[in-house]
Amino acid sequence: MDPATAIIIGSTLLGGSQLYSGYKRAQASRKQAKALEKQADETRTSSIAKIKQLQAEQADRAAQHETEISATRERTRAQSAAATAAQQNAIRQINQQQASSRLAIQQSNLQARIAKQQQAGNVTKRTRRRVGSPLKLRTGVQANSALAFGGSGTKSSKGSSKLNV
Repeated sequence: MDPATAIIIGSTLLGGSQLYSGYKRAQASRKQAKALEKQADETRTSSIAKIKQLQAEQADRAAQHETEISATRERTRAQSAAATAAQQNAIRQINQQQASSRLAIQQSNLQARIAKQQQAGNVTKRTRRRVGSPLKLRTGVQANSALAFGGSGTKSSKGSSKLNV
């Protein structure tokens, strides 16, 4: 073979091998690009799933927090209502005790007055004794006056101005 043909064949083989080598590198690069693209898709999908999971967890926590806040508000309302009812009940009891106390004081005063009146009424009644007739109870001046007997103005023998008892 002639050296020129050998060079051409060698160059062709060398060029072919370079072409084949370039083809294989390009094929490997495409394969690597597809793998990286697939990995990027998987990472994107995984990231989106994680984001959705975190959003769902956050929504659950927010709902739970809102539920806890509502329950706390309801407990607070119930405790406030119970405290108000207890306060009103205490005020009602105080008012009843005051009214009862006033009534007891009034009854005590009434009982004391009744007892005092009964003691005053238990004093023995003095019976009025008749000392004498109305004529004997007149004074001497009256008895000796002219108007007493319708007679003259002469004095009687007694002549006293004292009561005859």
